[in-house]
Amino acid sequence: TAEVGSMAPASTPDVEKGQERLTFVQIPQNLTRFFEITRKDRVVFVPIEEIVRANLPKLFRNVEIVSADLLRITRNGDFTLEESEDIDSNFIKEIQLGLKTRKRGRVVRVEVEPDASSYLMGILRERWNIDNGNIFVIPGLLDLKGLNQILRYPSFRGKGSKLPAPVAPLSLPDGAEENMFEYLKHHDVLLHHPYNSIEPVVRLLERAAEDPQVLGIKQTIYRLAEDSRVTAALLKAAENGKHVSVLFEVKARFDEERNIREGARLEKAGCFVIYGVGKYKTHTKMLMIIRKEGEKVTRYVHIGSGNYNEQTSRLYTDLSMLTTNDTYGHDVSEFFNVITGHSQPDDYEYLITAPKDMRQQLIHLVRE
Repeated sequence: TAEVGSMAPASTPDVEKGQERLTFVQIPQNLTRFFEITRKDRVVFVPIEEIVRANLPKLFRNVEIVSADLLRITRNGDFTLEESEDIDSNFIKEIQLGLKTRKRGRVVRVEVEPDASSYLMGILRERWNIDNGNIFVIPGLLDLKGLNQILRYPSFRGKGSKLPAPVAPLSLPDGAEENMFEYLKHHDVLLHHPYNSIEPVVRLLERAAEDPQVLGIKQTIYRLAEDSRVTAALLKAAENGKHVSVLFEVKARFDEERNIREGARLEKAGCFVIYGVGKYKTHTKMLMIIRKEGEKVTRYVHIGSGNYNEQTSRLYTDLSMLTTNDTYGHDVSEFFNVITGHSQPDDYEYLITAPKDMRQQLIHLVRE
């Protein structure tokens, strides 16, 4: 995965030097990929790159255009951070600076259309120090994901392949979601995504945000969906006076900017936000809802391997569990104490954490 961009290199003669001159024209990424032209009873979709190519003479007036080829480059998306034990405002600024350098990262792949000029190919190899093994000739359109725009056109709706509808989990009978807090006091719920929907988890969080008995919500977040219902629920919880603590992993590759932005929204609403844990990347996905029930406080816990993302949870295979088991509740509570208070953890009963003891424990369990 890396930063990707498309462009149209135009080759024009340099009269003074008696050679060709190469100019790159960036294809705008903030416009729709295809322009729709209606002709009588049909619609023609014209790629934006072809519109740019057809209008190059308007950019290079009084100049002969020898060739105009299309190419798409992929840049290395990694950037180096100065690792430290403390995550502070300087670290956030460093990440934001790194995001800017990503756009100038090393070119690692070039896709070109057939019959691209030999002059262009030679310049590309020299300019980006790239060998033939990383140059790919692509017949047809470059960057096929733009076709999603056409698939959304009314004539194509319902004709594409559809994801199978999720099935109800065996551990969550019909009607149980209507009183999820009561059900979870007596039953654990195991979810196997994407075959089971993440909806029970999201709805539980949304109910918790509105429930007057809920005192607080603690959650770790790695990747979120666009217009995330998870963020909306946490904002609503804070608005309703509940204590909300959230760990946003700001080193989640290609989601750094979104996580910083969403974290700032929650902070502004009064949530306690942590932007990662020192030099580590926090992949764990946990949610704890603290609810007062009479004289007792119950911890409702969700532990899973997948992100709190309503969109990608329909695609990726993950396992997760909802429980009020006291031992799990203690372990998860202890985990949040560690990441929010920088305290040293007690020994967990069920949780196995990296890098402290996961490798050792997994080897031990395999050998047993």
